[in-house]
Amino acid sequence: MTDLLQQGSDWLQSMRTQYATQSVVYKRGPDRVTLNATKGKSHIEVEDDYGTRIETEITDFLVTASDLVLNEQTTRPQVGDKIEETIDGVTRIYEVMPIVAEGHWRWSDSFNKTLRIHTKMIDDGV
Repeated sequence: MTDLLQQGSDWLQSMRTQYATQSVVYKRGPDRVTLNATKGKSHIEVEDDYGTRIETEITDFLVTASDLVLNEQTTRPQVGDKIEETIDGVTRIYEVMPIVAEGHWRWSDSFNKTLRIHTKMIDDGV
């Protein structure tokens, strides 16, 4: 019997990839790969040691997990990896960063096909 939820998830991923992505370059040291990524945001709230709540938004990139291939091997994001996006001739660089509760990436679907990579901008290209 066919899993209708997985079929629906696969269809949504194909639509995201086809209609809601931009080309980015994912880099780890000298290795790089060009990927289709959907840019998103995560809202983060943490409390410091003094009870002060800190809220922020971070930039996420959603990519198909099987497309993240470096040095001929499928891999997962690592803290310190870089993502470059170029829009209207301006290249911005983001760095994969850890988030206290979530880590530096998480699955964005129930079938572990889409990675949500948490980043911070380190160069705005200006």
